[in-house]
Amino acid sequence: MPTYKIISALIIFSLVSCTVNNSKSLYKNYPHVEFCDLPKYEGKEIVLQSIYSGTMEYWQLGSLKNCNKDLHVDLDLTELYEMPKKFQKIFNNHYRAKYLTVVALGKYEMGRKGGYGHLGSNNARFLVKEIIYLKNN
Repeated sequence: MPTYKIISALIIFSLVSCTVNNSKSLYKNYPHVEFCDLPKYEGKEIVLQSIYSGTMEYWQLGSLKNCNKDLHVDLDLTELYEMPKKFQKIFNNHYRAKYLTVVALGKYEMGRKGGYGHLGSNNARFLVKEIIYLKNN
């Protein structure tokens, strides 16, 4: 393969990578926040990518990276949100999965007396306004 074709392919790949990374960091102009940084964005609408895992009724969001924060975050859906059918089956059968990968638009909240989630087992919640991506793992 001639050198100019290799260089052209590398330039095109770089441009595509930049576009993908930029669209991932801003979804409808909302900041993309790492799980460990959630407390900095309390009450603000953000895009969060995280892991949803647990046992029985005790599921919670977690970090894609290993951060040492003592965050126990419930995944909660707003009453008005109607989950797309393509995600409903995955979400409703999450007990069969090891975990789900979730990308969602929503708000981080904390401080409710009694906690959040099943029997108040979480100290915060992420109130989902829109699920962007959901995958069973």
